[in-house]
Amino acid sequence: MARSLLQVLKYVQYYFTASNAKGHGIHSPFVFELVTKVLNDDRQFYSFEPIESLRKQIIRQNKKSKSGALSRMMLPKYDQLLFKLVHFWSPDLIVHLGSSILLNVPYLASANLNTPLYALEPSLTNAELANAQFIQLGLNNIQLIPGSLSNNLPDVLGKITKLDLALVNVELNSDGLITLFEQLVEKAHPGSMIVLSHIHLNAEMERAWEQIKLHEAVTLTLDLFHLGLVFFRKENIIKENFIIRF
Repeated sequence: MARSLLQVLKYVQYYFTASNAKGHGIHSPFVFELVTKVLNDDRQFYSFEPIESLRKQIIRQNKKSKSGALSRMMLPKYDQLLFKLVHFWSPDLIVHLGSSILLNVPYLASANLNTPLYALEPSLTNAELANAQFIQLGLNNIQLIPGSLSNNLPDVLGKITKLDLALVNVELNSDGLITLFEQLVEKAHPGSMIVLSHIHLNAEMERAWEQIKLHEAVTLTLDLFHLGLVFFRKENIIKENFIIRF
C-alpha cells in the first residue's frame, strides 16, 4: 500500500513538471517529431486487438492463481507505444531483457514481422508460458532465450554487430541495472535507442536512471514516467533531458 501511494505521489509530481504532451515549447526538432508523430499517434494498429485479448486472458488466469507475476505489467498505452516506436524507428534488430509474459515482446515483435527480436527471459517457467503466447499470436520473429541475463546477454551481444533497439524490463538494484545498460551501450551507435521500464518504481531504479542520464555516451533522454527513452545522437552536442507528459 505504501509503495502504491508513493507511486501516485511521484506520478502527480511528474504530471505537473512534465512538458506539454502536444509538443508545445519543445525546441528540439527531433524530440518534437517524436512527440507529435509517435507519442501523439492515437491509431489502433492491426495487431493491437489480439494482443489485448491475450491481456484479458492472462489477467483472468492470474486472478485465479492469485499470482503476483503481473505486478510489472504496463498499461496498454505504454505497450502500444513500444509498437509505435518500432514502427517509427524501423530497427534492424531488437533485444528485450526481462519477463516475456508481460506483452512487451509481442508488441515489439508485431510492429515488423521481419525484424528479429532476441527475448532474454530469466525465468524458465515464464519462458514456456511466453513461447505459448508467441505461438498463439503467430509471431515467428522472436528468439526466446531463457536463463541468466548475466550469462546470456554477453552471448547475444557477441553475435550482433550493432544494437538498434533494446528494452530493459527488469527490477534490479542500481548497480545491476547500470551493468546491463553499459553492456548494451557497447553495441550502441548514434541511431540506437534503449528503453527502460519503471524508471520511478523505487529509489534504486530512480538512482540508476539518474546515472544513465549522466552517462558519457548518452546525449538525449525522455522521461515518460513509466518508460525512459535513451538516445546516443551525435546531433545532440549538448546533453538534453526531457520530461514529457504521456
